[in-house]
Amino acid sequence: MLLCAGFAVWGLIDLVEKDTWRQRGSIIVEKETGTRYLLLDGTLRPVRNYASALLLTGLSGTVRTASRDALEDVPHGSPIGIDKAPDSLPAPGNVAFGGWTRCLRPDLPAGEVLDLTPAGTTPVSAGTAVVVADRAGHRFVLWRGVKYPVPTASTLIALGLDGGRLVTAPDDWLAEVPSGVTLRAPAVPHEGDPVGRIGGVAVRVGQVLRTSGQGPAYVMLKDGITRVTATEAALLVARPGAPAPATFDAASLAAAPVARHRPAATLPDLRGAPLPGADGALLCLRQTTAAVHTTNSLVRERGGVLTTERPALVAPAHGVLVVDQDDLRARVTSPRTYLIDDQGTLFPLSGRAAQDLRLSGPTTAMPERVLKLLPDGPLLSPDAATATVKEK
Repeated sequence: MLLCAGFAVWGLIDLVEKDTWRQRGSIIVEKETGTRYLLLDGTLRPVRNYASALLLTGLSGTVRTASRDALEDVPHGSPIGIDKAPDSLPAPGNVAFGGWTRCLRPDLPAGEVLDLTPAGTTPVSAGTAVVVADRAGHRFVLWRGVKYPVPTASTLIALGLDGGRLVTAPDDWLAEVPSGVTLRAPAVPHEGDPVGRIGGVAVRVGQVLRTSGQGPAYVMLKDGITRVTATEAALLVARPGAPAPATFDAASLAAAPVARHRPAATLPDLRGAPLPGADGALLCLRQTTAAVHTTNSLVRERGGVLTTERPALVAPAHGVLVVDQDDLRARVTSPRTYLIDDQGTLFPLSGRAAQDLRLSGPTTAMPERVLKLLPDGPLLSPDAATATVKEK
């Protein structure tokens, strides 16, 4: 009797274990194939992806396994779930935060790669000059966080910046960098007119004057001399027909009359600035946000951005929770929210989707001009998932 009772209890336990997948909220995974099902109205419905399974089961959703034998006698229906919804969702500890990089890749259609989990970036040092061009061929020198338009190719030669590799940047990438003055020689009224002598030597308006060695440079104006930067001096000397520069001792220049005004628009002193090394790293714009504020800096990055063919990179099993920064700026009551999965796809979230998908972690404010770089996925919402259940 005791032995028989033992077998009876064992059979009951085995039956309970086999039937757990029938519980409400079960996301049933067939052991042999990994196929997911939901049991709805007595029918097993294959679920297209994990996100849809969670949206259809809500917070009660629990993954439970069952063997093929246990499921074979249950009627099977048509697939349900949102087509192309994500199959991988980030755990709370894998929600990326802290900004992104936009790395220049002229060989790709967008001209750049968006890296949402950048690692190993190196800042472009403050004194380094980087030469880039837009898609129309207009050139710029990026220096100390500002872009300076370059009017002619000879400008780069005059400034000693013609030896680097020219990189093409998309217009909206360049638009993120503040603009400075055009790198053009200052206008000098009455240029070429004789204006007397300094130290016994005849000088002309527009002539660049220097002391010996590495001393400062000056330009001769109609009413006297005025100091200019090394960049301004180089551009003044490089002008077609410009008077040849002259060198004087310090005493002679000190005795010269001083002009009451200097040429307008002082240029930055970037002549001879070092160019980035040819180490294969990409030039990237690193962007971080705090609510409606965005901070930009230039960095160089290696790794996956060098070889990927995707428009965006996210570390495996990671993701980004996004709030639309433009909505925050407009003080929209319910700003749009998104999930970026580890494939770099942007999914709009609606209703209680974030809660049902168990998405939690820091939220990153991103502007629409950056979000448009990502491929769009379908809307993730409980209603959209439920609508597929009625489809046959």
